Amino acid sequence: MKYLYSCLLLLMVLGLCSCERKELFSHEELYTAPTHISADWQGQSATASALQIRISGTHQDIHLDTLFTLESDATATLALLEAEYHIIAWHDAANVSFNGSLFHLSIGEDGLLREPSHFCAAESTVPVNPEQENRLSLKMYPQTRMLKLSLNVDKGSPELITGIEATLSGVAAERSVSGTTPRNSTTGNIRLNFTQDGNTLSAGHRLLGIASGVPQELTLTLHYSEGEPQTETYNLSPLLTTFNRFDVSGSTDMFTLTGKLSLYQSVEEAGISGSIEDWTPGTETDMDANGYADDADKADEHELITH
Repeated sequence: MKYLYSCLLLLMVLGLCSCERKELFSHEELYTAPTHISADWQGQSATASALQIRISGTHQDIHLDTLFTLESDATATLALLEAEYHIIAWHDAANVSFNGSLFHLSIGEDGLLREPSHFCAAESTVPVNPEQENRLSLKMYPQTRMLKLSLNVDKGSPELITGIEATLSGVAAERSVSGTTPRNSTTGNIRLNFTQDGNTLSAGHRLLGIASGVPQELTLTLHYSEGEPQTETYNLSPLLTTFNRFDVSGSTDMFTLTGKLSLYQSVEEAGISGSIEDWTPGTETDMDANGYADDADKADEHELITH
């Protein structure tokens, strides 16, 4: 009886092991299958000429973990064992490093986050089926978005402003390939450089995203032709709640915050003051998708306002 019990227990263990194996493989012997891997840019322009592709098996019996380079418009054909694989595709971008799971922005000597260039990445977990050709299209998604601040002078003359200093806090310094910013992730500040075009003062900066759990505060100092500079801090957090909803469509690459700037000049004593009201979030479809960061001619077209 004791021998029969031991045999039954052994059969149960073998049965469990067999069931676990059948979840991944349909037979005892593993087969390989030709697997074609390419990038799917989803109608957008490729943001690099070549990609880094990393493939690793998700099952403990699959020890594959390989990294190779693929031209952005090419197809790689690999002979992979039938299994499930985790695939990441990315490319180099200015002021960005990648540790295998998170993109990190570099920090300048001034302690501010440096601006990333426009880039895309993909992450997917896919099965490879045996005895058939497999085609894996890696959907490339944007990892950055352009933030534009636009101040429209509706009262007073923009010539009363001789300089602007602006910093924004609560900016994400890291971002996962899947597009999330970890709640306890590193944050930082950026500097915004304003230009003037008629009655409009605007600044653009590309971001990995905004950080969650911390406020986004704009500290703005206006220098006037008369009187002392004026510094104000604006909480932009409620207006930026949808900023991290990136899209492959170029129409949403630019996220715009527009405000009305009123300038007041006293007739009794020297001095000017200003106030910004009616902040309005939105997107722009008539702007270059690469934004000011990728257009060196913007500074030549408009007057740069610095102090």
